[in-house]
Amino acid sequence: MGLFYALILSFILWVVVRNHSFFRLDGIRNEAMRKVFLLKLFAAFCFYAVYTYYYTDRSTSDIYKYFDDATIMYNAL
Repeated sequence: MGLFYALILSFILWVVVRNHSFFRLDGIRNEAMRKVFLLKLFAAFCFYAVYTYYYTDRSTSDIYKYFDDATIMYNAL
């Protein structure tokens, strides 16, 4: 279900990047902005894959430590 939400959100953001005037910059084509956005999505997928399949131990993975500690701090408020 999480993958479905990620795909839907990615599609919505793709449409926003494509159509919204905020993402149109002088000297940079809109096509380049879309390619950079796709590159960012690919990098996020690679990041997810590395920390899901390679660094599986939550106690030694730095990204899990970061988010787990953030959860502890949030719950302390």
